[in-house]
Amino acid sequence: NYFQGLESGRQEERRITAQGRQDVAQTQAGQDTARRQQNAFDVLTKGRTLVYRGPNDPVPQGWEPIPLANPALPGGWQAYAPSPLATVPKELLPYLPGYQEGETIDRDALERATKTYQGQIEKQATQAPQKPPGSPTEVLMNPQAFTPAQVQTAQKLIDQEHRDPNAQPGGVIAARNPSLPTDQRDEGILQGLRPADSAIVKQLVDYKYPMPSGMALRTPFWQKIIGAAAQYDPTFDASQYSNRQKLRNDFMSGKSSQSINALNTVAQHIGQMEQNWAALKNSGSPMWNAPINWIEQHAGGDPRMSAFANDSHAVADELMRTWRQTQGSDSEVKQWADQIGMNASPAQQQNITTELYKLIGGKLAALKSQYETGMGKPADFHMLAPETAKRFQAHGVPPVDLAPGSTYGSSAQSYSMTATGPNGHKVGSNDGKAWFDIQTGAKVK
Repeated sequence: NYFQGLESGRQEERRITAQGRQDVAQTQAGQDTARRQQNAFDVLTKGRTLVYRGPNDPVPQGWEPIPLANPALPGGWQAYAPSPLATVPKELLPYLPGYQEGETIDRDALERATKTYQGQIEKQATQAPQKPPGSPTEVLMNPQAFTPAQVQTAQKLIDQEHRDPNAQPGGVIAARNPSLPTDQRDEGILQGLRPADSAIVKQLVDYKYPMPSGMALRTPFWQKIIGAAAQYDPTFDASQYSNRQKLRNDFMSGKSSQSINALNTVAQHIGQMEQNWAALKNSGSPMWNAPINWIEQHAGGDPRMSAFANDSHAVADELMRTWRQTQGSDSEVKQWADQIGMNASPAQQQNITTELYKLIGGKLAALKSQYETGMGKPADFHMLAPETAKRFQAHGVPPVDLAPGSTYGSSAQSYSMTATGPNGHKVGSNDGKAWFDIQTGAKVK
């Protein structure tokens, strides 16, 4: 009995020890699980603003629930954070090139644009005019530099400046040189005018001068100034002054200007992508390239692969966004954007890149034609940045009438056949089927 009791005691001691170890292990496991849950929650919410709501509390508008519970709080409490995505408001479009109103955007990018916008508003509200207005013309030519009251006063002064029926521009308007083309300005017209009046004529024909309104236009002064402008530049049209001034402003600083900048930016990114594409040193067989590139990307961690992948995704996204911004069809560019692949052969890379440049060139040419049709004369600015023009030329895409240094209206040398079109303009063709207006670049039907 003694030994049986002793053995029974030892078994109970072992059982208690084992149970204690099990309890300790379970406690440690529970602590480890809670620690892992807390770490996961902290990583998921790092840097994000949080609010907590109970089971019966209303959900904060515009906030999304965190999919993990906070182990440090009692059950039933839900954490919420602002959504990482937002929509683009109209006011921020100038600070988010390539986006349209209502599109989805990363909230961080939206907040950066909002700060820039607020900074501009505060600057305009607190910043005094850069200099006192020297004349009404100076104010109206640069209204953002002056207060609304100064702009309103300047417009009134412009309207009243030449109401005197006896006011006349100094000098005599010479006759236009009949040997000059109708789209060329005659500097001889200005020689008989006073310098101040000559300056007004030059700004009028560029639709930069604030045109007076009402009775002021009927005075002898303005009748003579407008007559001199029509002689100086026959493409000038006073009846279209407001429309052409808006069109010019749109191409200088409005949506059309943003589209031109966006297209040039995409072209530059295509150039960067092309360099990283070539760095892969692919063979002429996409089937052979595929396994090699997969191994180098996933097994070797080759940085060339990630560099190209980042560029290709950025180019595809920018192309689609820019095409929507310029009212283009997604399908027009999607078929080529979808072909941008890591395993393409050098010949395929060259072909895809060239076609992308052609698409961009066509879109820029359409914008240029839109400007020249509305203005009634060749554009006096260039659509291509110098680096973009070089890329076009390197891929056999002629930057005719688009590149810096080109002479508008003198692109006949790029066509093998020329003729006179129905509107009196010279037209050109290389195959006798498709004809283009040499002055504007538009296709002639």
